[in-house]
Amino acid sequence: MTLEESLVMSAEEARAKTKTSISEASYEKLQTIVALIDEAINEGHYTCSFEGTIDKRTEEVLTLKGYKVTRGSQYNESYVNISWKE
Repeated sequence: MTLEESLVMSAEEARAKTKTSISEASYEKLQTIVALIDEAINEGHYTCSFEGTIDKRTEEVLTLKGYKVTRGSQYNESYVNISWKE
């Protein structure tokens, strides 16, 4: 293997690292959302919102658990609403 070849990781390694990175980011985002849900519950609310976006996997996890997830945009700012009211 040449010095140049050893410098560049394989595409397979890059894919594996990317998958790990995506998974870790989703987990961290989900931890933040769980904290927001807990805070809303403690305040007697059935919804919580935050500015920003949510990845598909995190949204799927929440939906599977019975939460309603809606996305929106106002004044070019994205936001997410999460509700657990029947």
